[in-house]
Amino acid sequence: MQMFLEFVKHNLKDDDEIYIPGYTWFGHNRSTLCNIAVRGSGGVGVLIRNELLNEYNVIVLDRSFEGIIWLKLGAKNDNSYYINLCVAYLTPERSSRGNLAQEFYDMLLSQVYTYFDENPMLIMGDLNGRIGDKQDFNELID
Repeated sequence: MQMFLEFVKHNLKDDDEIYIPGYTWFGHNRSTLCNIAVRGSGGVGVLIRNELLNEYNVIVLDRSFEGIIWLKLGAKNDNSYYINLCVAYLTPERSSRGNLAQEFYDMLLSQVYTYFDENPMLIMGDLNGRIGDKQDFNELID
């Protein structure tokens, strides 16, 4: 089976991109860098195989929160079919960036509700094992 999508967490700066022949990079680099950083301070992105881009248009839906990017892949021959992709990276609990898990999950849930519709949705990434023992739904809403 060929790989068409690849989730990547990285250390790029500013508008740097990852270049791999045959793929196109869609990324969200961190804007807040440590003032002594030699390299970038992280971010997320997706490499999409160019063959897939022959059949699908890609629109960046949201890059408003560091560590999360949303893309919409829409079929070129049927604009009623598309899939919303989310790539997310939550820093480790003891990261120098602090423990932002609650803010991160609040934003992710808000974005899920924003981009939810009848078409498929895929969330991929690295949430650093923060699954815990709490319910993953709200009984008043879900």
